[in-house]
Amino acid sequence: MIIRKWMKQHNDVMKKNAFTRNLLTPALLLLGIYICAGCRDVSKVELIEDIDIYVNTIDQVHAEPYRLISRENFIGKAQELKQKIRALENARISVPQCALYLMELCALIQDGHTRIDFPFDQLTGTESAFPLKLKIINGNVYVLDNLGNEALPNFCSILEINGVPVETLLEKSSKLYNTSLDHAKRLMFEESFPLLLANYLDIHPPWAVKYEISSQVQVSELQEMTSEAYFKQRSQQSNRYRRYSIAVNDVEVPVLDLPGFSYGEAQDWESFIDTFFQIHKSSRYLVIDLRQNRGGSGYWGFYLLDYLTESAYRIAKKFVFKASKMGVLVGRETSGRVRFGSDPVTMSLPNSKLKGSIPVAIYQLPGNNPDRGVMPDVKVFRSIDDFHSGGDKEMETVQELIRKDMGR
Repeated sequence: MIIRKWMKQHNDVMKKNAFTRNLLTPALLLLGIYICAGCRDVSKVELIEDIDIYVNTIDQVHAEPYRLISRENFIGKAQELKQKIRALENARISVPQCALYLMELCALIQDGHTRIDFPFDQLTGTESAFPLKLKIINGNVYVLDNLGNEALPNFCSILEINGVPVETLLEKSSKLYNTSLDHAKRLMFEESFPLLLANYLDIHPPWAVKYEISSQVQVSELQEMTSEAYFKQRSQQSNRYRRYSIAVNDVEVPVLDLPGFSYGEAQDWESFIDTFFQIHKSSRYLVIDLRQNRGGSGYWGFYLLDYLTESAYRIAKKFVFKASKMGVLVGRETSGRVRFGSDPVTMSLPNSKLKGSIPVAIYQLPGNNPDRGVMPDVKVFRSIDDFHSGGDKEMETVQELIRKDMGR
C-alpha cells in the first residue's frame, strides 16, 4: 500500500537528516548504541559537561522543546542541578546516579519521546529495593503484591513510609517522569518506586510502613530487597505479540494482544499480521488489546491499520488519524498525548555514556486539548476489589458490548 512505500522513504529521509545534524554538531550529538562494559562512575566535572552538552543538544535538535516550559526555566534547572552536583561530598558519581540528575532535567520537556534511558546494566545488584508492587486507584496507593517475607497484607492502602506521606513521595518522584499527564505519572510511579525510595528519595531501610485495611490503621516494618532479588521476583511484562480468542454467546471472537510494536523482526511482524487476518477475515468482531502497549515502530502500527481501513491516510505536517472511527475504544485515556514528539534520534553523552532520545518531528492527533491522551469511547476503571477478584474488567466490558450488538 502507499503508506508502506511512503514510510520507507520517510525513514530514509529521517536517517539522512539525523546524519546531517551529526556532521553539523559533532561535539553535541553522538548517534549510535553504546554497550557498557562493567559498572563505572564519572567525576563531577564530567557530569556537568554532560549536562551542558545535553542542554545544547536539546536546543539544536529537538523539534519543539519549549512548548510546556520556557527555555529560561529549562536552563535555570540545569544550573540548579550543576550547583547541587558541585556541592556533593563524593568526587565520583555512579552512572545510575548521573542518569537520575539528567532524567530530572529531561522530564521538564514533558514529552514521552524525549528521554534519558536508565542504565539498568550499570546497577550492581546490591541497591536497596522496596519489596512491594503498588497500584494507585482513586488517589490511594494499594499493595498488589508483597515480594518480601514480612507480614504486610496485599490490597491494603499505604499511608506513610518512615513518616513521609505517600502523596509527598509521589510528588517528589514525579520530577523524573517525562510526561505532563497525571495518570501517566501514576503509572510510572507504580513501576519505578521500588528502586526510587532509597536511591533517589533517600528514604532508607528498614521502612516503617503505615497502612490501612478494613478501616484499621497499622504499622509494619519492611526490610529491603536487593535490586537483583527484586528483578528476579517481579514478573516481567513481555512485549511479544500473540493471538487468542474469547467466547461471547458461543461465538469465538479473535483477539490481538499487542504489548508493543518492537518485538523481533519486521518481517515476522508482517507475517503474523497477514496470517491473522487471513484466518479471521470473515469474523464480524475483532478485539485489539493495547492495554500494555508502550509503542515502538510506527510502521508496525500502520501495517496493522492497513487491514482496518480502506480510507487514505498519510503523514504530512501533522499526523491526523482518528482511531475510534475504526472501532470502539474501551478502557482508559492513553498515556501518550494528542500532540507529541516523534521520529527520535539517539544520542550518547560522552562522559557518562548515557543514552537518550530526542524527537525531531511533531505529530498531532485530532483533539482539542494537546495535553491529554486519546480518550476511550467507553471508559472503564478498576477498583481495588477488581484486582482482588482477579477479573478482567476491560475484557468483560468488551464481551458485554459484543453481546448487545449480537442482540441487535
